[in-house]
Amino acid sequence: MRKISLLAFLFILLSTASFAQRVQKVGLVLSGGGARGLAHVGAIKALEDNNIPIDYISGTSVGAIVGALYASGYTVEQMMNLFLSEDFQLWLSGRVDMSAAFFYKEKDDSPSLISFSFDTKNKFRFQLPSSVVNPIQMDYAFMEIFAGASAISKNNFDSLFVPFLCITSDITDNRASIRRKGNLGQAVRASMTFPLFFAPITIDGKIMFDGGMYNNFPAKEMHDIYNPDIIIGVKIAANYPPPNEGDVVSYIQNIFSKETDYDVVCGNGVLIEPDLSDFGILQFDRMQETYKIGYKSALEKISKIRDFLVDSISQDEISLKRKVFNDRKPPLEIKNAIIEGVTLSQKKYFENALMINVSDSIFSERLKQNYFALCFDNNIKTINPYIYYNNFSNSYVLNVNVKTQENLRTEIGGCLSSNPISHLYLGAEYNMIKGSAWLFKSNVYLGRYYTSFMAGVKIVHPTRLPFYTRIEFNANKWSYYNLKTNFFDFSPLNYIVQRENNIQIFTGIPLGVKDKLEFNIGYGLVKNNYFNVKYSTIYDTSDRTTFSHIATGLTRTFSTLNKSQSPTSGVYSKMQIQLINGVEEFSPGNTFSSSVPKTKNHSWLQFALRNKVYIDIHKYMTIGWNADIFYSFQNLFSNYNSSLLNAGFYSPTLETFTQFMPEYRANQYLAAGIENIFKFNFYRIDASFKLNANIYAPVSQIITIENNLPSYHKDFFGKVYLIFSSALVFETLLGPLSITAGYHQRDDSKANNPFTISVNYGYIMFNKKNIDR
Repeated sequence: MRKISLLAFLFILLSTASFAQRVQKVGLVLSGGGARGLAHVGAIKALEDNNIPIDYISGTSVGAIVGALYASGYTVEQMMNLFLSEDFQLWLSGRVDMSAAFFYKEKDDSPSLISFSFDTKNKFRFQLPSSVVNPIQMDYAFMEIFAGASAISKNNFDSLFVPFLCITSDITDNRASIRRKGNLGQAVRASMTFPLFFAPITIDGKIMFDGGMYNNFPAKEMHDIYNPDIIIGVKIAANYPPPNEGDVVSYIQNIFSKETDYDVVCGNGVLIEPDLSDFGILQFDRMQETYKIGYKSALEKISKIRDFLVDSISQDEISLKRKVFNDRKPPLEIKNAIIEGVTLSQKKYFENALMINVSDSIFSERLKQNYFALCFDNNIKTINPYIYYNNFSNSYVLNVNVKTQENLRTEIGGCLSSNPISHLYLGAEYNMIKGSAWLFKSNVYLGRYYTSFMAGVKIVHPTRLPFYTRIEFNANKWSYYNLKTNFFDFSPLNYIVQRENNIQIFTGIPLGVKDKLEFNIGYGLVKNNYFNVKYSTIYDTSDRTTFSHIATGLTRTFSTLNKSQSPTSGVYSKMQIQLINGVEEFSPGNTFSSSVPKTKNHSWLQFALRNKVYIDIHKYMTIGWNADIFYSFQNLFSNYNSSLLNAGFYSPTLETFTQFMPEYRANQYLAAGIENIFKFNFYRIDASFKLNANIYAPVSQIITIENNLPSYHKDFFGKVYLIFSSALVFETLLGPLSITAGYHQRDDSKANNPFTISVNYGYIMFNKKNIDR
């Protein structure tokens, strides 16, 4: 240990001696410029390749990011890798890495297309989102990236690898703010917070935005504060032109930005101006091109820099100094965390959620998982993390500033379809934290095919072994019409109406980040109205079956699917066992062969195993497969149609999910399918084309014998059915638009057209049934 310390001391001594021999100091000024930021990195690479020293660095916006990375000991190669990484793209897009979010805390899927939030603490004021981009990923990343440099500099930017400053815009006091001390990650995050695209950050009680609003090129600050002998400026932006009609980005640029002076201020100054006129500030997919242009532009200015600069520094010397600096960074070990901005009961909730008091040391990966899980909590308005080093405990302390909200959220959605399944969805939810996280929900579906009402509450308890409880009431109604074509031609007489009211209690625990185990018990009352004959008149009365029952179940679910409807990546697995006890009451109508009512007790156990897997073969191609096993020990009901309506059903397509197809209903079946997915982009809309093939085999098919009585087919796996389908799906900003075509093998293809085609917009999903089939 002493030997290592001695070597480090010698490195510092040699490095300091080398720097002391130089008589000229060089300051580097980096402008803002959004996606053009890699031009700065290219310019730095050119300076290093030509032994040009950098003694001070200042920047605004993306210039602040590059400057802070350099001042934190990052090499050009490391900065390049960071900017071009998938993680960086996630930060900029606001897409949250769902792999870190706990599955058990995620909200149930809903067909919502648009939503509105109201602040119940502020006279139900309508809440607009504070940014287009979700800053969760970025805030945590900046905290991690700059933690080590902040620790060894003791939050003094003059003590970094090279002294550094950046500009932020203080909109509380309406002025530019020079950041030279404090938390480095927060300073950089504030400097690049372009209004409306990124949410603002609060530092020292002041709301901070992008420094480019007041000063996009801090050359004067470089001159006045550090007074270098030579200033090199890299300008990758200009003052914005007048706004263009209809161009929202140009409106924002002109509203929030003042004109900047791009003069390097110093007599011995050189301005590097890469020609980036063809690159927009939001074209992050072209960043690598800007690196080459920045490098080339800087090379063209080397001779002019040498007119003023006689000193040089070798790359070996820079590497040595950088190594000495980086070796001093303490490892990212967090042993304490502080929650601020909340009440005592809320603080306890957040401490439990982050598992702060579970052990002496909080491992970074587990903390990251808990943090992201917390960020998905609807009760949080903003969450601002920063980290500092505690020299007494030789470890980091995580500080999380939280602002809670009690939101009333309303949702509008549903489905518009060329088939008669269109419906309107209206939803509302209210959330709060009172020791536990409470979510109250209610929704209504309105449509010819499906109507429903749901009211429920979910409570998340952040104990050492976290768990949740959920109580729901559902009132559902499905009307299955006899479709003659794929559009609105249907018979109002030959129909099946299925109603179900149920109340259920669920409790669940996480088995992993994307794995949960759930127990449920519920009471349900099912009422089915139907005809057991092919043709009926307006004078006929339907047969009716009611089934009142209690169902208990245990379900394990694992899911990393990227979408609830038409997924293109991820894995899904569901294993379930249910025990059902109930009473069937059959009241025949005037078309049934008998007029005698029947009562029958039912008790059975059923198992279900469902799996989906999607594997990326290429950037634009995915292969998927699915397998279903369903086995129920259920007895047949009193007649053919009631037996089918209370059986399990296989529904890999929209048609099997929304239509009454007797062929695909059974008490026991095996099924499997394969899927080819071709992904592409259509006018900046994510799209996919899917080709599916499925095979379905009922173990014992339910058939009808004389007098509409049900029976099982005499042969096991007596019939096998094939389904072929295709779908063109566009993921628009307001929900999916799909065009589907398919073939469903039917027993009577003359009476039931096996070919289908439909156009659908929105989501097709329903409230829960008591028995999960």
